[in-house]
Amino acid sequence: MPKVTKEIKGTGYLDRGTNANLSDPHFTSDDTILRMDTFTAWGSDALLAYLAAINAVTFALFCLDKARAVRGAWRIPEKVLLGCSAVGGAAGGLLGMRVAHHKTRKPLFYLGIPAMLVVQAALLAWLMQG
Repeated sequence: MPKVTKEIKGTGYLDRGTNANLSDPHFTSDDTILRMDTFTAWGSDALLAYLAAINAVTFALFCLDKARAVRGAWRIPEKVLLGCSAVGGAAGGLLGMRVAHHKTRKPLFYLGIPAMLVVQAALLAWLMQG
């Protein structure tokens, strides 16, 4: 059974049980919030491996697209660059923009990718606290 986190509203105290009984009167919607401990259920190692991989791929795509732009070759579509950034690769995308000096004049990139990074960092912080 996955771990369940019980947070008592307004106190900031967390009670993590391994065999939570959902019929327990302490687990009511009036005074508690229930959620599965995401890192326990999915695995923090798998999440970190995914984030490392998607950021490496996104960084490589930005650099490859810049090289192709300089040569006048076939380009990687912007929706691919933005899509990879949106699914967890915003840090790699931002690093690729800075290192390769690529897509730095397009508002969708210079505003959108940092915004994605903020959202992804907040989501990761939220997952880590649980």
